[in-house]
Amino acid sequence: MIKRILSSIVLCISLSGCIWATKHEATIPEKVVKLDPQVYQPCKSLSLLPDNASFEELAATTATNFLVYSDCKAKQDNSIILLKQFSNYKEPK
Repeated sequence: MIKRILSSIVLCISLSGCIWATKHEATIPEKVVKLDPQVYQPCKSLSLLPDNASFEELAATTATNFLVYSDCKAKQDNSIILLKQFSNYKEPK
């Protein structure tokens, strides 16, 4: 009786293929990231004021520089977000 039980256990183990003795390789799924093509473009240079500029030229140059700066800051912020996602950065509490 005991021989039958032991032989059944040995038979089950041998037929199972000893799953617990094999080493399993971890698979890491690839992360697909979709980027806006605008992120790849460098920031534009700021406009310089000409010598003896009038008030209108000063106002126009300031408005243009503000728009260029705002656009560049948005690109920088997006880049920072992407870098944090890629590096699994956790914000300190």
